[in-house]
Amino acid sequence: MKNRLFFSILVLYASILASGCSKPNATPEALIVPQVIDQVLVSQLFDEIKYLGLWSENEAMPSRVDQLEFHNDETFILDKQQSKIFRFSKEGKMIAFLDRKGEGPGEYIYLHRFLIDSDAQTLELYDKGKQEILVFDLNFNFLESFKINLFLENFVKLSNRKYLCYLAQENFFMDESVLNNLVVWDKGKLTFSDIPQLGTDSRFQFKGLAKDPSDGMVHVTQSFNDTIYKYSPKSNSIVGKQKVVFPDPIEGIYSSIDEVNQAYMDIPYSSNIDYLHVSPDLVSFNYYHRDKGRLKLHSFYHFTNTNTIINSKKLINDNDNFNLFEHMGFENGYLVNVILPDYLAVIDIKNTSKDFQNTVNGKSLEDQIIILFLKPKKSPVF
Repeated sequence: MKNRLFFSILVLYASILASGCSKPNATPEALIVPQVIDQVLVSQLFDEIKYLGLWSENEAMPSRVDQLEFHNDETFILDKQQSKIFRFSKEGKMIAFLDRKGEGPGEYIYLHRFLIDSDAQTLELYDKGKQEILVFDLNFNFLESFKINLFLENFVKLSNRKYLCYLAQENFFMDESVLNNLVVWDKGKLTFSDIPQLGTDSRFQFKGLAKDPSDGMVHVTQSFNDTIYKYSPKSNSIVGKQKVVFPDPIEGIYSSIDEVNQAYMDIPYSSNIDYLHVSPDLVSFNYYHRDKGRLKLHSFYHFTNTNTIINSKKLINDNDNFNLFEHMGFENGYLVNVILPDYLAVIDIKNTSKDFQNTVNGKSLEDQIIILFLKPKKSPVF
């Protein structure tokens, strides 16, 4: 019965997709999150899982992973708590870290996000405290900084000093109020503004920008609006959108996450799309589901070539004895997950795979971070 229900949902979704969506005001495509499916094994979804252990010869290590980026087989991690960016070699050894907290030239007050420009070989940091962008080379040498005068949560570089910005809250730019969530900042001017703020304060969604490497389109989520927008840098416009249909969506307008939790304390709900990643074969994101007073994080996977939809609520890891949860990125065809030291400490290493045991390799679990690279199957088998 469950399988027939899930199949019916997929057929409905396929028919909606077939209709297409080329105008931002048109009826959006529907991306349906199934409520209940049969248990699915990790080995059914992924061809392989690779592990990379990150470690350091000194005491400097991230205590958390707020952002994870890759460049030329090297790993860059932002730890907001320490206000540092760490750089690791392809073997996992820490090479250097950036620590420039302060109020002087080349320093930041609150390091919030960063991006890597592979063409320019630069690291661009957004300082939320001074509302400016600082540019470093990949060896952490300071090059320049310039004011952006916006409070933003995330940004994508479109060209030199031109960024697509997702705003965190109402902004004032050149003494004028900016009410919309998505803007293009182009050398000190706003050249585009769309997606009006709807629903709960967008500060609870900050990893919802994803650039599709196949066509350059930027996909944008909006917190508690349950919608994924497609932005075209070429036409400088919203060219499509998908409405994510949760089994128990949030309804109403709330001013904080605490109000949402209080309103839905005794009944289930699912919402808040985050950590969005888009590729030709896979759309994935994380979302929250509250059930019986407990708020749990789940991952959603849509394998587009087979039109298969899975959520991690029923995803069983049969490769190792620990759960797969919040994913951090998509790199060279692999989904990227991270295991932090506090979670490593509760894993029964003896019951894990040989690959995982070799990655740990006797090092102290308190002094390393494990990155998982999961390669999705082209045609998952169920």
